[in-house]
Amino acid sequence: MRSLNADSFRPSLLKMVAAVLLLGMWLAWFIFARVTLYETSTDIRILETDGVAAYFPAEKAQQLRGGQLALMRLDDVGSGRPQTIPAIIMKVERFPETNQVRVDLFPLWDDTLGDVLGQNLPVQVNVEVERVSPALLALRAAGQLLDPVPIFISPQQR
Repeated sequence: MRSLNADSFRPSLLKMVAAVLLLGMWLAWFIFARVTLYETSTDIRILETDGVAAYFPAEKAQQLRGGQLALMRLDDVGSGRPQTIPAIIMKVERFPETNQVRVDLFPLWDDTLGDVLGQNLPVQVNVEVERVSPALLALRAAGQLLDPVPIFISPQQR
């Protein structure tokens, strides 16, 4: 009994309050923070009109539209530092026969970077398509926010 009377609950209470505060801050971040999702293409072609065409799979057509911002990333093998060039999507064109979407980009660059693109360096185009919270991303990964799969009783219902 003396041992119980001599013990103080304050250190345990302070640790518990600190843990609850940290958990609350993490939960707030998990719900309210934003994560940017990108669509990426490495199939790039230079146009005659000083533009760039990037090709994406046809199923990404719903997420790509004119006026979106894109980032072109050139991996310069010689210097080891990638160059990032901002660009704007000017036009999105669907090609059902090849199952691709062509996105015409207007890069915001100076004339010297056109020479860099002509050197066949690895180029990647990232288009920001969505910003979601980590909670929504976790629910999508768990399959909780997907449309339910219809169950067919007979082949005639398809």
